Amino acid sequence: MLPEFIADLAGRKWKWSYTDCTMILSDWVFKVHGVDLGKEYRGTYSDQRQCSLLLRRAGGLRRHLGNCLSAIQVVETQTPQRGDVGIVRVPVPKNNRAVIRSIGAICLAPDRVAIFTPDCGLLILSDTKPIVAWRI
Repeated sequence: MLPEFIADLAGRKWKWSYTDCTMILSDWVFKVHGVDLGKEYRGTYSDQRQCSLLLRRAGGLRRHLGNCLSAIQVVETQTPQRGDVGIVRVPVPKNNRAVIRSIGAICLAPDRVAIFTPDCGLLILSDTKPIVAWRI
């Protein structure tokens, strides 16, 4: 399932609350578990500011994802494997400089992740381990 899912991502375009980093994780969890963790958020925000506000209200990206995933009894793992989801910290361009941001990611291997960015779409990063991961 994962190779097909990643191939499908490569053909998609970024859209806030549909194909941003959290919704991509929600789509993956839906494919694996049949539960849409993003249904109450899909279509409810349309830019970075609105997304940041939603995440701040939820206690941040880590708490938000953890709470959503706990609803289906998914637990954190220190040893992410292929198909697990997590959060990575990566440099993101902003105002002609790089800012380190936390982004939702899908583990492809213990040190390789797939992320989805607004400027590049699907990226596969090597030598990257999530700062937190959940066993899917």
